[in-house]
Amino acid sequence: MEVSMLTRFEVEGFRNFSHRFTFNLTDVRDYRFNTSAIDEGIVSCGLIYGKNAVGKTNFSNALLDISANVGRRTFYSNKTNYLSAVDGVTSACFAYTFRFGNDEVAYRYEKTGITDYLRETVAVNGKIAFDYDHRAGKVLDGDLASIGADRLNWEFKSPGISVLAYVCNNIPFERAMPLFKLYTFARSMDAIGDAHMNDRNLVSTIAENVISNDLVSELQAFLNDFGIRERLTARETPSGDIALYFEKSRLIPFVENCSSGTVALLRLFNYFHATSVPSLLFVDEFDAFYHHDLAEKVVGYFKSQTGRQVLCASHNTDLFSNKILRPDCLFILSDHNIISAANATDRELREGHNLEKLYKAGEFDV
Repeated sequence: MEVSMLTRFEVEGFRNFSHRFTFNLTDVRDYRFNTSAIDEGIVSCGLIYGKNAVGKTNFSNALLDISANVGRRTFYSNKTNYLSAVDGVTSACFAYTFRFGNDEVAYRYEKTGITDYLRETVAVNGKIAFDYDHRAGKVLDGDLASIGADRLNWEFKSPGISVLAYVCNNIPFERAMPLFKLYTFARSMDAIGDAHMNDRNLVSTIAENVISNDLVSELQAFLNDFGIRERLTARETPSGDIALYFEKSRLIPFVENCSSGTVALLRLFNYFHATSVPSLLFVDEFDAFYHHDLAEKVVGYFKSQTGRQVLCASHNTDLFSNKILRPDCLFILSDHNIISAANATDRELREGHNLEKLYKAGEFDV
C-alpha cells in the first residue's frame, strides 16, 4: 500500500511557540524491536510527553491548524490569542512535509489568525507549484501549469479562503494528484481530547452511528478485546426508537451507564470503525481514563493501524518503555523544542534499558 504520511512539521509564532519548533518524524534509528511503530522510515505511532502547561494541547492545535485551510473545523474552542504574546511576533508560520508514495509535498503558510492568511506556498518534489501573497492578491512564483491551475481566475478567490482549497476545488482532479493527496490528507486529520469525555449527547450520537451502521457486534468484539466483558444488543425502546443496551439479566441502557473508560474506547471505535478513518489522529491525554494495562493494549492497537499515523499526548510514564514503543517514537516536548528520547541523550539506548527510570531521573531533560 502506498505510504501517505506526515514526515515533518514546523511551527513558529503560534501561542506558546514563539520560536521555531521542529517535529521530525523521519529521524528514526535501526532498532529491531517494535518495528510496527515505523512505516517506510516514518514514525506511524508516537507518544508525546511534557510537563504540565508546557503546551501539549497547543502543539496538537498547531499540528491540526492545516484543517482550517481545507474547510474542516478547527480543533480548539478558544479561537482568541492565536499568536504568541511575545513581543515582536506578528504572524504564525506553519510548515508541513508529506510523503505520498514516491512524491514529497511541502506546504508552508503564514497567518495572523485562523483564516487570516498572509502567504501560502506548495512545492512538489522540490519544485514550487505556487507561492501566493494574500496581501497583494497574486502569485509570486510557481509552475501553475504543473498543477493545472495556469488558467485559474484568481479574482474569484475570496478573502479567508486558502489557496490550497481554492485550487483543489477548481482544477481537474487528474491534473494535480499530489496536491489533491495533500488536500485529502489534511481533511482527514483529526483529534480526540477529553473536553467532551462526559458528554452523553456525544455518546448517544456515536451509539446511534453504531446501530445505523449495523456495528453492534463489532463494537462488542472491540470492547471484549480490551477486556471489557460485556454483551451488547440493540432493542426497541417504549417510544419506538432503537437504543443500545448492555445485555445482562435485564437490559441496561448503554448511553447512561457506560464508564469513562468505556466511553474512551467507544470514541476510538467511532474513529476507526464507524466513521471515515483519519489519516492522522492526535489523541490528547489518551489514557486519562485507562488502567495501565488497558493503556498498553490501546498503544498496541494504534501500532496495528497500518497506513496511518497516531500521535498521543500522555503523562503515563509506564508507557515510556521499550516494551511498548522505542526511543525514536517517544518524544519530549519542552518550552523550547520537541525531541525524541533517542536524540535527547548521548547514551546509546538499547532494548534492555529502563527508559521510564531514565526519564524520571532526568536523562532526557532538554
